[in-house]
Amino acid sequence: NNTVSVVAVTADKEWARIVSGSVYAYVKMDGLSTQKVQDDTSGYQDPYFGTAGETIEKVIALAIKQYGKPYVYAEEGPDAFDCSGLTQYCFEKEAGIKLKRSAQAQGYDTRYERVETVSQLKRGDLVCMNTISDSDLSDHVGIYLGGGKFIHASSGGEKVIVSSITSGYYNRVFSWGLRIIP
Repeated sequence: NNTVSVVAVTADKEWARIVSGSVYAYVKMDGLSTQKVQDDTSGYQDPYFGTAGETIEKVIALAIKQYGKPYVYAEEGPDAFDCSGLTQYCFEKEAGIKLKRSAQAQGYDTRYERVETVSQLKRGDLVCMNTISDSDLSDHVGIYLGGGKFIHASSGGEKVIVSSITSGYYNRVFSWGLRIIP
């Protein structure tokens, strides 16, 4: 029963990017009522939507369509994913870019520019995490959405979810990003 503003809609009109105050989220369109409310956000433009280029927006839209699908180790879609399966699926299907298959191989792929800090990430960057205590610093990956959020297939969440990378657990385990599409 909260009032939110829709700032973007996927091409298939199934998902909406919404904002309430300074909080962004993605919801299924059928979960929203279409009552227009007049307030001070009526002219709001999503600062992230469309800024990364059409191809990146397609990659992100496809990733968002996978939201809620189950996490299954070694799966690469379209019905279930592990983390690197999700990123590989989205980049290959919408951008024609064939990422390597594991989180480690994706994270250490020197074909792409490395982004050292969370503050330098851009929408569509691959984010790499160190979630296991070993010498491998890239054992979990996701796609940065902007606004401090990323989408990933989470083994702990048991599905494809959106999480914060600017604070909490994923901020602590962030290793680096990769600029797959410059």
